Amino acid sequence: MVQASDTLLSVVVCAALIILTSFLLSGYRKRNAHLPPGPKPLPIIGNLHQLPDLKADRAVAFRDMSLAYGSDILCVKVPGMLMYILNSKESMSDILVARSAKSSSKPPQVMADLSGWKYTVPSLPYGQRIKTSRRLLHKGLGPSAVQSYIPYLERESAFFLEKLLDQPDAYKKHVTHTAARIALKIAYGYEGVTDDAHLIDTAVKAMNIFCVTATPGIWLVDSLPFLQHMPSWFPGTGFKKQASQWSQTVLYAINHPFEELKRQMAAGTAGASFAGRLLEVEDLSDPEVEDCIKHCSTGIFAGQFDTTTAVMSWFAVVMAFYPEVQKKAQDEINKVVGHERMPVVADRDSLPYVNAILKELLRWRPVLPLIAHSVNEEDEYKGYYVPKDTVILANVWAVLHDESNYDEPEKYKPERFLRDGILDPSVLDPATLAFGFDRRICPGMHIGQTLLFILMSRTLQNFDIAPAKDAHGKEIAIDTSAVPGLIGFPKPFKVSLVPRSNAHAAHIRHAAENARSLPDKLAIFEL
Repeated sequence: MVQASDTLLSVVVCAALIILTSFLLSGYRKRNAHLPPGPKPLPIIGNLHQLPDLKADRAVAFRDMSLAYGSDILCVKVPGMLMYILNSKESMSDILVARSAKSSSKPPQVMADLSGWKYTVPSLPYGQRIKTSRRLLHKGLGPSAVQSYIPYLERESAFFLEKLLDQPDAYKKHVTHTAARIALKIAYGYEGVTDDAHLIDTAVKAMNIFCVTATPGIWLVDSLPFLQHMPSWFPGTGFKKQASQWSQTVLYAINHPFEELKRQMAAGTAGASFAGRLLEVEDLSDPEVEDCIKHCSTGIFAGQFDTTTAVMSWFAVVMAFYPEVQKKAQDEINKVVGHERMPVVADRDSLPYVNAILKELLRWRPVLPLIAHSVNEEDEYKGYYVPKDTVILANVWAVLHDESNYDEPEKYKPERFLRDGILDPSVLDPATLAFGFDRRICPGMHIGQTLLFILMSRTLQNFDIAPAKDAHGKEIAIDTSAVPGLIGFPKPFKVSLVPRSNAHAAHIRHAAENARSLPDKLAIFEL
């Protein structure tokens, strides 16, 4: 993972006069405004010295701070930025859903913008471009569109299992490669690139860059945008050289596959894809529409496989750490599906325990522990003044680990989502939080959950997952804590994947051979 750094000294040198003037003139727009509780800020630097650093789990730290102040809403100030941190479902529903017209913008992400991510959906402020982008993404990733992708997803999963059979020690590599192949096919569809290791590697690097540059409160230039226009000798502008280097990686990931698709379309050799379909049917007289298609395709390509890799990595950790959970899921699959065929999406409603495993993964280790919004006009909530441009940080992890929502939240228990053998609708569904809120909800949530079900159910049917062993035959301990960051990945781990029997191994080979006999084509969505 690439690393970010701006020293506190640079913060003080650059920000002192500007922040002091801002505080004196406006007091965040209202000198005597009633703000939520939080740690007392210092002049100039605010609460910068009290924020958890990049190596700490910020979601946990903010939850603990919320408990210490006895408030589900915290107020934190950093140079040039006011942050309200929401730690309850009620506050998230009230502010991010019920008042989404005011709270669906994004906080300043100047560093992410300078690094090449300016026009992608996660970076866009609320306005016409994001409305256009979401309209396009809904066409290609909505529930009806996902149905057309299912045969391809099931085909690719057969190759995933075969790779696990041949190289069981390279689990994460196989997950990443499979998710990348699928994302590339859906986004761009053209032949040959799905095995381009360089493009996949570049996309991974580009997503790492986004994760580092899009974290609120980390980069001084996000709080003081004028710094991007200052000469490189000015204190605190070391970010400019780094952003320039990163932008080469990001812009390659954005532009190269899209231009290659257009070339193949002109030659009549392009396969069906999200981008190709929209280039055919959309009115491209407005150049921004084509640019939106390009950046939406990047979002599918780069974002889909990164989040899939994270969840599937946690899946392996959990199955190895909780063998009793794995056994229950395998018994359910044996009963419903049997051994003669692979689980398919049509089996999903008949496999409630497998569904509960996925729900509990999204709850126990959410992919996005913290989700940032900003308000585009001033507001008031429960007597608290909410100034325009306030950053709203939804602590999703805190809600999903709140004892008032889930009993024993630190334990991984799929059973919490079941009652009388079926999914219990009265239990808070983690997906209502894990994929974002209202006008900024993740458009890939439907295909993401569908792909995860396919990969998980088929892996469970055919493999036993256990902790790996060292050279002395001793199990290697698994750390179930997350690596701090924008996306919650597990710490490095090793697991053992063994086919459940020779018959299961033969089943995997047979499924892969059948998959090879099918065309490597995507059935594109209807408009």
